[in-house]
Amino acid sequence: MASAGGGEGPAAAGRAGWLDKKGKKLLQGWQRRWFALDAGAGPAGAGPGPPGPALRYGADAEEVASGSARGTIAVAAMRGCECWGSTLSLTVAEAPGERVYELRAASEVRRRRRAPPGRTARG
Repeated sequence: MASAGGGEGPAAAGRAGWLDKKGKKLLQGWQRRWFALDAGAGPAGAGPGPPGPALRYGADAEEVASGSARGTIAVAAMRGCECWGSTLSLTVAEAPGERVYELRAASEVRRRRRAPPGRTARG
């Protein structure tokens, strides 16, 4: 994801950018979503979302920055991560069980740019 510019909100504390997210239901396709890594959401009960670092997503940057993100993935709840081709699969502990989020970058160039340090994105 691209480095976020100045300003307030989740993108100011970490990284942000566009990713495609697969819908939760079987027949839903891929949807373009703005993702922002929030370095710290504060202690439990201090506001919306889980405490600690979180990945928030919404229809655009304004939706995420305004605090009305469509979803939040707590980093502490992430239990596994797999990457195959252009797709990243995150397994997250959620009540009552686990949920798998499927994400992908829109292009090979963007995938390589988002590869974690020391790792290469495979296409």
